Amino acid sequence: MPPAGPADSPYAPSGWWHWSRDRFQPPAPANTTIVSWPDMREYARGYATAHLALGNGQPAQLFSSYDQQTVETQLPLDAAATPPPCNGSTRSANEGPTRDAMTVKVRGAAERFGRRFHLMYDVTGRTSMQTQIKDDWTNRMSAHTASPA
Repeated sequence: MPPAGPADSPYAPSGWWHWSRDRFQPPAPANTTIVSWPDMREYARGYATAHLALGNGQPAQLFSSYDQQTVETQLPLDAAATPPPCNGSTRSANEGPTRDAMTVKVRGAAERFGRRFHLMYDVTGRTSMQTQIKDDWTNRMSAHTASPA
């Protein structure tokens, strides 16, 4: 669950993860990975983009998965998966703290709403992550197994 934009997370490496081709620039018609625009009606807060206004005249905004209100808007729908910090070839100084914080947010919301959550290590195409995953699990993520969620 990535942050929406540079000001969203105190840990964010100044980027619009998953929303832009160039994550250091806000989403815009020539800089987007958006396939379909999210319905923002249920979100208390949206984050401005460089897109033109939507067809209904509203500003083109996106949600941030890092924002607690987003976690609590999405979680009551079903169980949630959260990618642990070593969800790549290494635990980066920027991405690790953001993913650690997201795990805590998702766990807390799952416990409040009586939902389940799980940790998801995406190792697609990776051949040398065994050490990083063991370290991440032993030193960080195993603490979350005490959760009733």
